[in-house]
This record gives sequence, structure tokens and C-alpha cells, in this order.
Amino acid sequence: MTAPPVLALWLFVLWLFVLWFSGEAFGQAPTSAPPNPAGPDAPAWSAEAHVGLCQCTADHATLRRTCLTSRQECQAACSNVIYSFLPLTRDALSICPPKELYVVLPNADGRPGSGAITVSGATTNTTLDKSYAAAAGLPGGKEPASVAMSSSETEVVFSRAIGARPILPQHFTIHFALGSAVPGPEAATDYQALLKDIKSRSVYEIEVAGYTDTVSAQALNQKLSLDRATAIAAAMIRDGVDRRAVAITGYGKQFLAYPTADEVAEARNRRVEVWVR
Repeated sequence: MTAPPVLALWLFVLWLFVLWFSGEAFGQAPTSAPPNPAGPDAPAWSAEAHVGLCQCTADHATLRRTCLTSRQECQAACSNVIYSFLPLTRDALSICPPKELYVVLPNADGRPGSGAITVSGATTNTTLDKSYAAAAGLPGGKEPASVAMSSSETEVVFSRAIGARPILPQHFTIHFALGSAVPGPEAATDYQALLKDIKSRSVYEIEVAGYTDTVSAQALNQKLSLDRATAIAAAMIRDGVDRRAVAITGYGKQFLAYPTADEVAEARNRRVEVWVR
């Protein structure tokens, strides 16, 4: 018994749709990049040199899948049989586990931009110069190729390495009243932020430097700047900071934060600066 002509036609159309949506049109490069489901922070993929899943079938029943790095490789691997190449933009690492993986992280201190690295193979170079740009080298000596990585995927894969990064150095400024070595009440918030940062670190080094404005003689300002630095250091040690990690310096009216002439009472220059590393 044969299917009615209309039913047979619909089955044929349905079969064509299944083939079309299983990947690229057979042997044809994509005319445009598909949406990037890895997330808005993942780099857009290019049609060439991108880790993907190559699917070969000769009889529409037997499907052979291989992880390759370009449509050309897929076409060559499948020879004259029907093939499709699906550039992976989600879960690429679980489908095609790489032998090597390189990812460019954004600046840890939140500044815009990122670093750049070039991943070299025997015959090709892949440059990564955007945040979360990634390249993978597949087993079998294949050339490195791009792979989409989102920030969440990167944090999972490199969680131990990211967790081992040292905390970035921080800089704090505490201001003083004219002629005083006691921080004013408005400095309490800055001091608490300083203390919180220090206690977030397992190890640290602290440099405390005192400064004055240009009022009074150099010798008096030198002593006052050192007294200010000593006062902040003493407060930190009282609050649990290791005294062996603290270095103290007084610069007097050198290195003004806001340059002025002599005998100018500039509040921005009456300060202690603390660098925590």
C-alpha cells in the first residue's frame, strides 16, 4: 500500500526541513553568523577556525560525529557523503573537550579593556584580544581554533586559578584638620574601609605615608607628617593589623596632592595615604 500523493509530498517537505535545520546547508558556508547563545559577554564566532561538530551521513540513517575546527575540515573528513558543520556556541567544552584551552579575562580591577594573547599552532595563529575570547586545541594535533566562552563558563572551568589570584593593591586617603595629628570624625568611614580591605587578605604589606600642607616651617611639617602616619598605623595595629607588615614614612610638605604656594592651608594636602598590597 502506498501513501496518498499529498501525504507523500508533505513527508518529503518535512524531511527537507529536518535536514535544513540540522546544520548548515550541505557543503555551503553560512551566509551570516547565528545568534550567540553563550551570552552577550561571549565573543561572536566566525565561520572559519572555530571549534564545531562535524556530522557525516551517507544513507540518512548512520550518523558519524567528529569535533573539528572548520567547515573545510568537515567537508574533507566526510569526503563525498552528506555533511553538516555546527559551530559550537554553547557547551562546546563538554561536547568537544579540548587538549588545551586559553581564555582572556577582563581586567580584575574593573578597568575597561583586557589583555591579548596569540595562540600558535603549526600553521595558524589565533589572536585573542577581547574579554572572554577563547581558543581551544583539540586532541590529535589539530590546529587551535576559536571557541565561544561566557563569563559564567570561564569561572567554572578556571575557578581554582581565578580563586588563587591575589587581591589587587588598594590605596586609601585619610584627611586631618589644620595642625592636628588626630583624624577628624569625617575620616571614620575611610578608615573602616581601609580596615575591611586589610582583613580581607590572608597576607598583606602596608605602607603608611603622612603629608602636610605648606603652612609652617619644613621641620615642623616633617614631624607633623610623621605623627599623622604613626597615628594611623597605631590605630590599625590596635584593631588587629600585624605591626610587622606596616611601614611608616613622613614627607612633610613634599609631594603635595594639590600644589599651592607656601603658607596656604589646603585641606587636601593634610593627609595620610595608605597603600595595601
